[in-house]
Amino acid sequence: MSARIGCPALLGTLCLVLVSKSANVGMIPRRGRFGHLRKALTIVAAIAGYCLIEVILLLTSSWPSFSATPTAYQTVVILGQLILIPGLSALLSRIIYGPHRWGRRVLTTLGTILLGFILVVLLITGVITLDSVSPNSKVLPIGLFVLGMAGIPVGLFFIGRKARNLSVEIEAKRWLAEHQSGSGPSVRRWRNIGICWALWMPSLTVLTVLLFFPEISGIVSHVRHLEASRLPGYRIPIPVTWNVVNIWTNHEDGSSSVYGVAGRGIAFGVGSYLRGSPPLSGWGIRTEPYDQSKEPTNRRWTPKEDDVLGRRIVRIDSYTLTCVEYWPRYLVRPSHLEDSSLAFINCTSTGRLGADFAGEKVHVPAFYGMLEHITQRKVAR
Repeated sequence: MSARIGCPALLGTLCLVLVSKSANVGMIPRRGRFGHLRKALTIVAAIAGYCLIEVILLLTSSWPSFSATPTAYQTVVILGQLILIPGLSALLSRIIYGPHRWGRRVLTTLGTILLGFILVVLLITGVITLDSVSPNSKVLPIGLFVLGMAGIPVGLFFIGRKARNLSVEIEAKRWLAEHQSGSGPSVRRWRNIGICWALWMPSLTVLTVLLFFPEISGIVSHVRHLEASRLPGYRIPIPVTWNVVNIWTNHEDGSSSVYGVAGRGIAFGVGSYLRGSPPLSGWGIRTEPYDQSKEPTNRRWTPKEDDVLGRRIVRIDSYTLTCVEYWPRYLVRPSHLEDSSLAFINCTSTGRLGADFAGEKVHVPAFYGMLEHITQRKVAR
């Protein structure tokens, strides 16, 4: 747990390193054929790295926990956004305008965001209080809410005008410092190119995550569950884009399970999302105890013969895995099953291994591919 809590602190330190490395890009001239390009790439890499850190933190903290309250790691990440989000603004301010009065700009940004957060909390508290004091009259709470919401654009207008006037002064000092340092037009051109691309990085990051959220979330989940591919006695080649939700292992008797969700992002088709039925599939792999005599086979659930649609045999070393494709009785059976996009699979073996699948047919080939590449491994008992 301490390692998980310390992870945001470590990533925050990396952010400070990015700031220190990219802060004065374009301010100190470098020689070399590719020096100007390197400066532009440094700017883009600094912002891209910061965005990547944010994505990893948010995705690793967004997985559901089995407790009613957020975990310590989730709490740290959520509260850390009050620093990390303004930190991106501070990093961009340093890159664009240089070190002139940078500390003051950072404090102003943090103060503005903190003040806005406090005002929103006070507004919500006031609305709830007025609603509880006079439950029969909604005029006062609604009036306070409308007044507070109207004050937001007014406040942003004055803040923007003040920031615009300040940015002109800072840009003038930065331009003067560049010319005094001897930076030529080529240096300034490449620096501006780097800044232009860097400003697009947060939006491109959000767009990429939106279009490929199931796949990216799956990749990050493998980082969180590094042991997911190793069950007692077996090595499971889980597809890298499949999300690992949870893993449970009893090392004493060898029983274990790993399960998760497979999905396809909006980039592969937006129709299913618009219909409210995103292409998601549930999958699971389990192992029975080493001593099979203590686990009677009649405890294993198998589909009724009337529900079976087909069978497929998968060989895993010296064992065979029998996968039964079926249609569950709690769903209305369509007249033409081949037109259905759903598939349900239950797999049992002559050994300790079992598997289940329920979801979209588009994920079935990858599911069977995972089963076909399962290998046995020695376990110290």
